[in-house]
Amino acid sequence: MEILTALQWAKKGFIPNEGAKGTKQWTNCFYSAKAVYFKDSEVHEDKETAKAILFAKRKEYRDVAKKREEKRIKNAVYREKMKTHKSGKTRRAA
Repeated sequence: MEILTALQWAKKGFIPNEGAKGTKQWTNCFYSAKAVYFKDSEVHEDKETAKAILFAKRKEYRDVAKKREEKRIKNAVYREKMKTHKSGKTRRAA
């Protein structure tokens, strides 16, 4: 009996049955995150829908990565401007 998340099942070509609840479990031994896991009796094979789920998830990841990269570039430009920015005031040696 396999117990996997919906995304893990989609990678194998299966999707959760309509109305399947699954069980919420910790994802690792550090107890940092939970995910819903489905048993093999709670899924059915549907390669086309599974492929669509994977495509949507990849697009979501790409969009987040693109926003993160844009933010990184914007911050780098700002830091560079701050390095080269000089105030018009100068101190006189005493």
